Amino acid sequence: MNATKKTNRVAAGIDLGTTFSVVAYCDGQSAPRVLANSVGKQATPSVVCFKKGEILVGQEAKDEQEFGNPNVASFFKRHMGDSTFAFSDGSKSYSATELSAFLLKKLKEDAEAQLGEKITDAIITVPAYFNHFQREATLAAARDAGLNPLRAINEPTAAALAFGIRASESTAGKKYLVYDLGGGTFDVSIIAIDAEEIRVLATEGDHLLGGKDWDDRILRYVADRFRDETGLDLFADVETLNEALVRAERAKTELSARVETKITVASQGQKVSAPITRALFEELSSDLFERTSDLCTAALRSCSPPLTWNDLEGIILVGGSTRMPAVAEFMEAKSGKPVLTGVNVDEAVALGAALQASADLAAEDPQYELESAERRRRLKMSESHLVRMQESYLWRMPQLADVCSHTLGMIAENDDRSKYVNSAILKKNSPIPSQDTKRHKLNVGVAENPELEVYLLQGEHERPLDNVVLGKYVFSGFETGGAKEIQVDVTYSYDRNGVVDVAAAQVGSARSLTRRVEPVPDDMSWTDGAPKDLTTKFTGNLSIVFVVDVSTSMFGRAINKARASFLSFIEKFDLKTTKIGVVRFSDKSQIVQKPTNSMKLLKRAASKIRIAPFRLGIANAAVPLDDALRCFPEPRVKVDRSSLVKYSSKKLRDLAFARSSSDDRRFIVVLTDGRWLWRDRAVKQAKLCAAQGIDIVAIGFGAADKRFLEEISTLDEGALFTDLSRLEESFSTIAQTIKGIE
Repeated sequence: MNATKKTNRVAAGIDLGTTFSVVAYCDGQSAPRVLANSVGKQATPSVVCFKKGEILVGQEAKDEQEFGNPNVASFFKRHMGDSTFAFSDGSKSYSATELSAFLLKKLKEDAEAQLGEKITDAIITVPAYFNHFQREATLAAARDAGLNPLRAINEPTAAALAFGIRASESTAGKKYLVYDLGGGTFDVSIIAIDAEEIRVLATEGDHLLGGKDWDDRILRYVADRFRDETGLDLFADVETLNEALVRAERAKTELSARVETKITVASQGQKVSAPITRALFEELSSDLFERTSDLCTAALRSCSPPLTWNDLEGIILVGGSTRMPAVAEFMEAKSGKPVLTGVNVDEAVALGAALQASADLAAEDPQYELESAERRRRLKMSESHLVRMQESYLWRMPQLADVCSHTLGMIAENDDRSKYVNSAILKKNSPIPSQDTKRHKLNVGVAENPELEVYLLQGEHERPLDNVVLGKYVFSGFETGGAKEIQVDVTYSYDRNGVVDVAAAQVGSARSLTRRVEPVPDDMSWTDGAPKDLTTKFTGNLSIVFVVDVSTSMFGRAINKARASFLSFIEKFDLKTTKIGVVRFSDKSQIVQKPTNSMKLLKRAASKIRIAPFRLGIANAAVPLDDALRCFPEPRVKVDRSSLVKYSSKKLRDLAFARSSSDDRRFIVVLTDGRWLWRDRAVKQAKLCAAQGIDIVAIGFGAADKRFLEEISTLDEGALFTDLSRLEESFSTIAQTIKGIE
């Protein structure tokens, strides 16, 4: 009995391509096979069309593209994981993930019709050089299409798996280069094949290089001819562009079968026919071939130990674009090695994925007739069962050993603390799943509650911003024991999908650290500057007054977030040397708590951070900085009125500090979500505070006026405009600013 029948789970392999997609199936007992789509074709165009409220996918959408329909989405695979990409049909915008989900749903339905069973699980293939975001977006699209993604595997690896099943003793242990040129991506993998295992030694690629770029060379050539003969721009409208793109793609295909073709385009009442020979086409695209060659060379060099072309047994071509005769000719000339045949370049990726899908489903279900030697030992199988397994197709399938396609690092200081660099932790081409740890020094200065910010980088460049910033992870809960520097082990792990996780542990401490994930800031330009000196921290006494907006616009989630942020804020200070007070305001202001170092009183004050319309009003007519000033016990300094007009808050603050000899520091922290009615009066009060040597920092969100916040703030970094989801993060930044200021 078929194992999938027992479990009611059916797994497919899906090659989700840039131009065409293919679905294959393997039952574990016989060779994998491609499942035809609803029009009887093996490959489905990766095209989606929005037409009069209907969503067309595949060949129907491709036909609409040829007819010049502007609401046709294609080549969206190149934008997977790109949050800035959106395709609009005029009424709604779609992400690349959503478009891919439409395509996957169509592939699933067509395959189910062919198979006669519901497909529940799938392995989806991705370009080897897809990063973390692109892989996660692909898996999300599969889930949105109603599939359980067993995992994502690299396209050249899947193709190698399909080829490896045919390995014999004569090929055992020999190395091959898999040259995978699809419609929109290019990948190269160096593999070692034998009857038991396929090992990926190294991988390189470019997800913005593929057959489409060869199409574009024909398109550009024809557009230049059209301009030379008519003086007009061929791409003056979207319909003309779509039609010309389809004709260019068709011409490329025709040149794979014959040495000359002709492409005719029409626009703005003009028509031009341009003959194109295969030799001309190869000349137009010669630099594209060289780009693939450079990536092949880089993959060979990144093997351990480095390899040369002479170390290879042959070249395996994969992907529909390798049907261009020039590809085989170019690679044979470049490598001096034969191009191997026997693999259908259009189907190899899906077939390999189907093999792995069947094996993965077997590994997940104990009823499945599993192929591995380890499971055979564990299962105490009967002799008849062992015979059945030996006859199955999966029994002969080599195991898969893939590698990660990118280095994972973090932003750290270099040895002499002169700049920020990418500190590599998990190296490119490490076997996956994989995990590695690197020890870093954390300079904590005199911070009471130090935090480690780990910015996860994906890429090999030394400069942090030349890589992809995947995420920000903040670790806290360190034991400092008065030390100015502690050691932290940062661990990165890559799962079999190429998705990343981050962990950290303090060296010599049994305490587990707390981790929170925060959004990556929009502005990361600080990484190009010199690291700040954390050793000279302010060590005097602090007095802080928290001024919080409690107008009715703060009702609900906003006021709750404000209260939680205040409690988080006070925990970042040593109350032995810090006093904190609270002023709340709406149409009126009220001193809730004068600065105190009592945590009990501060928690009581926090409970009063709530809407109070009957006592304080509903809008922002109060100017609360005067009440905030009264919270400080020192007598006021007489201020010349002319200086309030002449100088800004920042300048008045600097003048006050120039004449002050006190080591103590005073701050007012303002939180507001609305526009203040008496703005000019508030600015004047801010200047009066600044003239007393009181620093003002301000956090705004919602309808708050960013320019106003900057005007009342006395510090360059003291005005933040944020949103509710980042409110606690913003207060954390302000706390670090206050504690670190000189």
